[in-house]
Amino acid sequence: MDSFNLISILIQMNPIEKIEWSPLDIILAICCKNQKIYFWNSDGASICDVPLNIKEMTISSLQWNAKGNCLLLGDDVNLLE
Repeated sequence: MDSFNLISILIQMNPIEKIEWSPLDIILAICCKNQKIYFWNSDGASICDVPLNIKEMTISSLQWNAKGNCLLLGDDVNLLE
C-alpha cells in the first residue's frame, strides 16, 4: 500500500471491547459490553439488538466463523461468584 484514505469515522458512545473483521467481506463487527452488536461496511453502519434472556449478560467478545456468516458471542461472566 502506497497511501491510505479516510473513508469513515465511527464514534461509539460506550467503550469498545472487541472489533472483528469478517473473514470474507468488508464488514466490521463491534461489541461494547452491552446487548448490541454494531456493524460497519462501506455503505454505512447498523445496530443489532441481541435478544438475551439474561439481563446481566453483556457481549464482551465476538468472533466470526470461517465462512463469515455467523458470529460467536461471548460474555466475561465470573461463574465462581
